[in-house]
Amino acid sequence: MEKNLKASCIYVRRSLSSSTICSQWAASNGYQVGEVFRESRSGRQANRQGLEAALAWAELNEGVVIVQKPCRLGRTMALIGKLEPHLSRIRIASM
Repeated sequence: MEKNLKASCIYVRRSLSSSTICSQWAASNGYQVGEVFRESRSGRQANRQGLEAALAWAELNEGVVIVQKPCRLGRTMALIGKLEPHLSRIRIASM
């Protein structure tokens, strides 16, 4: 990682364009992307290994997880609510 850039990873579920949007957002906001985590499971599922891996990476690297939209984190408020302990490490690229 470059010294002046903040550590980040990208979490995408299926769309390749989401990765591009997140990468552009990272570059324009002072983040360097260290890893991209892809998920094939539905946003309605509680157990998503890609999201869990992205959150663990962000914690380990003192970085953030960039997602394109809030709905990429989960399709229900109950699932999004479970992410509360991690909210300080999540960045939304677009609404």
